[in-house]
Amino acid sequence: MDNLIQKTYEKITDKLTDFIDFGFVPVKTSITKTITVENCFSNSSIYVEIINNKDKAITIEPSHCTIAKLSKAEFKISVKCDQAIVLVANIMIALDKSYNKIIKMSAISKYSYLKIQKSAFDFGNVLIGKKSTLDLVITNPEKVSARFKIIRKGDTNYGNNINYFSLSDSEGLVPPSSAFLVKITYHALFVNHFSCENFDLVVQGGNKESFSCLGNSLALNTSVNNKTIDFGSIELEGSSSKSIRLLNDSDLDTNYQFFYSNPGPFYVGEMEGVIPARSNTRINILFKPRETIIYYDRIFCLIKNHMLIVSI
Repeated sequence: MDNLIQKTYEKITDKLTDFIDFGFVPVKTSITKTITVENCFSNSSIYVEIINNKDKAITIEPSHCTIAKLSKAEFKISVKCDQAIVLVANIMIALDKSYNKIIKMSAISKYSYLKIQKSAFDFGNVLIGKKSTLDLVITNPEKVSARFKIIRKGDTNYGNNINYFSLSDSEGLVPPSSAFLVKITYHALFVNHFSCENFDLVVQGGNKESFSCLGNSLALNTSVNNKTIDFGSIELEGSSSKSIRLLNDSDLDTNYQFFYSNPGPFYVGEMEGVIPARSNTRINILFKPRETIIYYDRIFCLIKNHMLIVSI
């Protein structure tokens, strides 16, 4: 080999590191470092190849390329171990298939492990229409980062699944000796309904932690002040008006809606509206007979999944 070419290769490789230390790496997780080869000393392009000694835990991308004069190329060296081991290996950088440099590599792979503070999150009683939030703290006591996913048990790819509990994050990365906060929110959707859902926290290349969420939806404290209205005797073609009150003793505004089968001779003044929290709403009902007979009807009032019945 020409001495000038030899010195050129030496100058190129002298700028490269002699040792790549990956430190602690999680099992079954790919960790990548980058080395840059610069062709700033040669008067022509050079062919660079990085050779791995058939170690399956090491991948190189790209494994070879041609670098033009005064240009550079990046090579990504990745390590991914399938078990906890101490990895010591060499890779060889070959320039124009005539000059080589050995770079030593090392890594210590460890299994990832995450912990959660408890296995059951009980939201207790929650008023329908409201929601409650608890904290799920995920801690990583190990020296390697840990990637996780939270999987809801019982999820299917068909039909409409009602999820009463929602998560602020369903996956994430927890650095070594750190913690990750996930907010769990319970949505009270149905009256007097107890909900329970189970979850698995699955750690990539590590353990699995299971937890449950429980919550009970309470009904609104609503009522009507009078469930029977008697208009008495009314002259034909005459009319009479009486009122009822919808009572809401809950801390939440709620909607109401009336419906009934026969829209005459009884007429409800406000068919729908809102009852303020800790208050009441007055509803006027008009009776206007069409014939000289006895009239009877039942009016239904729906208040956020609560059914009230008024007989008139």
